[in-house]
Amino acid sequence: MGHTTAFGEALANGAVGAEHADVLADLTAKVSDSVKAGFFDQEASLLAKATSSSPEQFARHCRSVIARLERDEGIERNKQQRRDTYLSISVQRDGMHRVNGLLHPELGAQLVRALDLEVATLAADNPDGLDRGQLTAQALGNLVSGGHQAQRPIEAEILLLCDHTTLTHGLHDHSVCETDTGAILPPETIRRLCCNGRITPILLIDGVPVNVGREQRLANRAQRRALRAIYRTCGFAGCETPFNRCEIHHLVPWEIGGVTDLANLLPLCARHHHLVHELGWRLELAPDRLLTIRQPDGTIFATEPIQIRSTQRGYCELHDQTERARQRLAMLQRC
Repeated sequence: MGHTTAFGEALANGAVGAEHADVLADLTAKVSDSVKAGFFDQEASLLAKATSSSPEQFARHCRSVIARLERDEGIERNKQQRRDTYLSISVQRDGMHRVNGLLHPELGAQLVRALDLEVATLAADNPDGLDRGQLTAQALGNLVSGGHQAQRPIEAEILLLCDHTTLTHGLHDHSVCETDTGAILPPETIRRLCCNGRITPILLIDGVPVNVGREQRLANRAQRRALRAIYRTCGFAGCETPFNRCEIHHLVPWEIGGVTDLANLLPLCARHHHLVHELGWRLELAPDRLLTIRQPDGTIFATEPIQIRSTQRGYCELHDQTERARQRLAMLQRC
């Protein structure tokens, strides 16, 4: 990409360490090309931050910069998605109707949620053994025609995440303004939806939701909403399984007195849930939700939400760390 020359020089003369360079490689590995370009356009300020802060502080700063760039890109993407939204229905010779379309995130979320609720109702009484695709088609017909609505009113829920400052005053450096699937929405869209929908506030203290109950074994809807406000994916280090495909895990098991409280709950995908319950891995969650993951022998495997893993793992000498960082910087430069 050609934006890492200054970092390469700073690494060579010792102004920054190998861990700082590794931060750049790790955090930009999976972002879009446009976000990566915008990120490295700020190389001078990034380098200044790197030379004056620890690798952990630099990582937090870089994540903030990337989040802002992704948010700005997402808002532009949302506008384009609205322009690209369409629905077409054609009638074939045999009378069958073919439906094809593309929906922007807000409209798609509304439709999917309503369909899921109706499909669940139909699946409970399915004497013909219809598969999910067939049930979904029937559900769509019911929703459009209003069939059975007097008996089964449907409320399509959309979970939106937005901090109060963004909602009331507009975007800022640390704005959160998205759906539960991570689709970025403009603040204007959130405000419009607030006019027409029910609002379930989730109180945040230092970014951690706290106003949920703890009187039952399974996490309730409010708690799942609160956890989604913290996690986009499985809480295990490096796992990218989306939150909506995760199970809610009690760090201290319910069977031995663990409570259903946010301080004791963590989203885990099926694989990592199995790792904890059947294979003896241990999870420790601090009050600030810093997660320590221990292997069965007690060795620390990783910590989360700190995303940057130590570059010292597997290396014995500073020379090895520096060489690895140089290689990663060279790879970035070729991108």
